[in-house]
Amino acid sequence: MLCPSVRPEPSRLPRARRAAAATPTWLLRTITLLALATAMLAGCGDECRGSVGLNASRCGGVVRARYRLTTLHIPTQAQAEAGELAGVDLDGVDGACGVPDYPGSVDNTLVGLVSAFYMLAPNDPLDVQAQLDEGLFCTATEPDCAGVVLDVRVTPLTGRSARVELIVTEGGAQRVLATDEDASGDRDGRLTAHFDAVALELPMVDGEDQRVFSLPLTGVVLTGTLELEGIRDLVLAGVVHRDALVSEFILPLITPLDPSALFDDLDGLFDVMTNPESATCDGFSVGLTATATALPAHLF
Repeated sequence: MLCPSVRPEPSRLPRARRAAAATPTWLLRTITLLALATAMLAGCGDECRGSVGLNASRCGGVVRARYRLTTLHIPTQAQAEAGELAGVDLDGVDGACGVPDYPGSVDNTLVGLVSAFYMLAPNDPLDVQAQLDEGLFCTATEPDCAGVVLDVRVTPLTGRSARVELIVTEGGAQRVLATDEDASGDRDGRLTAHFDAVALELPMVDGEDQRVFSLPLTGVVLTGTLELEGIRDLVLAGVVHRDALVSEFILPLITPLDPSALFDDLDGLFDVMTNPESATCDGFSVGLTATATALPAHLF
């Protein structure tokens, strides 16, 4: 597909017209086609040269791309407080529910909760990040490897929108976790997708012990910048409802670690109102950062 901006250079037109009478029609046609092909191979001019993501399809690039997550990271307290990439603004309010946001109005109370895990059992702390890495990014030939793979598939629709799918492959079976049929993007490859819900069930492995890191997210936002090699500054963020957090996250993970731990006062964990009309702080904000590598076209 050629870029709309590809045209003969104005400075060449007078010379071409003067030569037309002496040049056979078939040769002119051949020269024109070669000039257009050269422009396309060069990237369709300055506007399209080096373009990726949503701008690539109209410049002769791929019309669909698939990216595989190679890391999935819970930001540390130090990273979040320093203003490093740690999530997004999920509610548009600074310090909602009396819980301070991180720099950039980032909502991510998961950061503080995971940091607190170390205090529950300082002699044998629960290292969620290490166990996630072991469960997600293990070698398939390892006996305890769960074989869970997360992909992001992007299909450009226009110069400013795309279909974005979050895909999980587990045990060889592939399924789409969520789809945004009208994700937004720009010429620089910046992409933002919204999903109503994403149920993350991520394996955690600690030696012979295995557990599941459950995050039933709602109001999910995925952002990142599409590049030829992958997705840069990838963030997956959302909100976990209070009841789901207790039943699917806190009780399975923390109670076995410290059976005497009591969680009567959880208010400090909830910084989002899932239903603003009720004015109830019942949402736990989550922000995960990741890196993703572009897959070969035959794996789309």
